Amino acid sequence: MTGLFHKHPDPECLAFLERAFGGGLARSLFDGLREKFARPDGEIEPEYSVSFRAGGTGWGHKTSDVCDHTYWDLPFGIQLILGRYVLAGIGFEPMSDILRVRQIQGVPGQASFLRPLRWQLALVELLGELAVRSSPYAELQVIRAKDQPFYEDGGGDEERRLRERMNSHYDGTARGLGFRWCDSRGAYYKLLRSG
Repeated sequence: MTGLFHKHPDPECLAFLERAFGGGLARSLFDGLREKFARPDGEIEPEYSVSFRAGGTGWGHKTSDVCDHTYWDLPFGIQLILGRYVLAGIGFEPMSDILRVRQIQGVPGQASFLRPLRWQLALVELLGELAVRSSPYAELQVIRAKDQPFYEDGGGDEERRLRERMNSHYDGTARGLGFRWCDSRGAYYKLLRSG
């Protein structure tokens, strides 16, 4: 990634997200994924919604529509929203005909709102389904937790718990959705188109 990329987000990826979210496709697909990835314990699920973000990296913004307390590492993302608050999100980058997820993050303090939904699986699956239906991207990738810049070996109990959570968010999500690991790609991957 370069500084230029952050100042001028990839127009093809931006157009893909505008089509997917502007026409109601994202909402429709997410409604089905909410049911598929709801936790089976019968807990009442809040009225989540989803949106996309595009632009620079850094702290999310508070607007009249959305209050975002997430630090975004990447210029594109899908956000899980309750009311006007961002609860979690995934950040990704386009790389030729590949979308690579490099950020899977919940907002601190929102665990009780996130509990009814296996949100990591739902958001990564949503990105893949949107890409199949309305984009030129042929592959979806998810990085390993240990390749995430904030993954730290060593340390005490707090660092160990963070690594476990990150392994669940990245490696567990990818494996749970049927992605395969590939050393040459340096990521878990799933082909979105055959041939």
